[in-house]
Amino acid sequence: MGKISTMDYTPDIKIYAPDKYVQDVRARIKDIQTARSPSVVRVENGTVWPVGKPREHGVYDACGQFVAASNIVIRATAHPHAIHHAAERYIDDDVLFLGNLHHHFGHVLLERLTRAWALLSDKYKNMKCVIVYSSAADNIPEYYLEFLAALGVARENIMVIKQPTRFRNVYVPELSKGPNFTTDAFAKTFDAIANSVPDNDAKYDCVYVSRDALRLRRTFGERAVQSVFQKNGFHVIYPETMPIQQQIAIVKNCRVLAGCAGTALHLALFMRPGGTVIQIKRNSKNSDNADQQFLVNKTKGLNSVFVWASAESRPTEHFTPAPQIIGIGKYMQKFMDDFGLRYTHADTVIPASEWAAYENAWREYRRANSLWRRIKHALVKILACAVPGRDNRAAFRNYMKRVMGV
Repeated sequence: MGKISTMDYTPDIKIYAPDKYVQDVRARIKDIQTARSPSVVRVENGTVWPVGKPREHGVYDACGQFVAASNIVIRATAHPHAIHHAAERYIDDDVLFLGNLHHHFGHVLLERLTRAWALLSDKYKNMKCVIVYSSAADNIPEYYLEFLAALGVARENIMVIKQPTRFRNVYVPELSKGPNFTTDAFAKTFDAIANSVPDNDAKYDCVYVSRDALRLRRTFGERAVQSVFQKNGFHVIYPETMPIQQQIAIVKNCRVLAGCAGTALHLALFMRPGGTVIQIKRNSKNSDNADQQFLVNKTKGLNSVFVWASAESRPTEHFTPAPQIIGIGKYMQKFMDDFGLRYTHADTVIPASEWAAYENAWREYRRANSLWRRIKHALVKILACAVPGRDNRAAFRNYMKRVMGV
């Protein structure tokens, strides 16, 4: 294999795609910046309000005023109002507020560890850590616990808040990353986690993270694409089949990380500066997560390469359950030529079996998303609005879906 060189292009971004998409991505990333270092706000007699109470989640001071530093950023910024009723529960202790938790791995990496940088300070690392968790289940995802353990947090020091609770002092770290900014503190959080993970015996210079083993939403045609990467010296891994520590051990030692757009490429947060991330675009509408992947790469000082590989006959969004198919088209061929990756004409032809599987998946998708099924889904949501309590509504929706066969 010809070695991929990061010296042939600027360490900013390189895009192999139609001009319209190139312009769109550059417009989306132009305002992404590195912000000042965050700080910690102390809230005396602070109250933590759990997710699930509309416009109230976060931390409030003793006067019932919302503490801006505790704002929980998901996709949009919430603007909670003041509260005028006291929490019934009081704990005489100092705690560190880590925000809310989401069960999705990608969201945890990008949005739910943005306050964890404070754990790198001796002042806060031994405090009880408070999180609010919207899941009806009590079990916190194991990988999240492993991340906190790597940052020195004992499991007995993790408190899940599901009812308004007042504390002697609540320490609120400001966000170290947002939708259009990142900080050194965010990068150091992942450096600390990566440094806590022992190295694997085998180290791979180039790694391809595959979606092919996914139970749902695998990308058709990827098997043939990753085979070309593999023939050019890339080690292929299937993240969902591996313990998180093994994933980190492999990724932190690689120089080049490649794969289809998605959560797995966010593992680049564990890479060392100077590496390269190659994101393969799997949908043919301009919308995708290129801006967020670029933000990840910027956080860790990584080169960004975006390659258009969508071959789908029905344009889809990035965030969709609809089937998608990729292949080695003209943009990927140009990328491979520039980076010295070998391929043959046969590699550029999507196997007939993949086209057949893709078409069959579309038939199933249309059947599952028929007008009648959409009407029944809407009816379930409307009926659930009359059921009091978040958990009760969820149980009611699941029951009605079984009864109505949706």
